[in-house]
Amino acid sequence: MIANTLTERGTPNPFPERPKKWFVSDIDMALFARLSGWK
Repeated sequence: MIANTLTERGTPNPFPERPKKWFVSDIDMALFARLSGWK
């Protein structure tokens, strides 16, 4: 559910080689990057 929300809001999976498969660590990394202002 969180991965879907991130994708819908324009935050891509940090591992482009597997854009549709999110792991918990990917979500953690994406949230950290988003909240830190990284692109």
